[in-house]
Amino acid sequence: MTNPSPKTRRYIYRLVNAGLAVVVLYGVINGEQSAAFLLVANAALGLADANVDE
Repeated sequence: MTNPSPKTRRYIYRLVNAGLAVVVLYGVINGEQSAAFLLVANAALGLADANVDE
């Protein structure tokens, strides 16, 4: 399996952010849990959205 391109990783990262926002909005998880999930997503994708080259 090859690593996804930076564009794909950025897309996945944005989907995770949006999904977590919806889950927090509906009260399934709280803000602290959301932050923890974002840390895991960052580690798994090896990036933060702002650190991906075009």
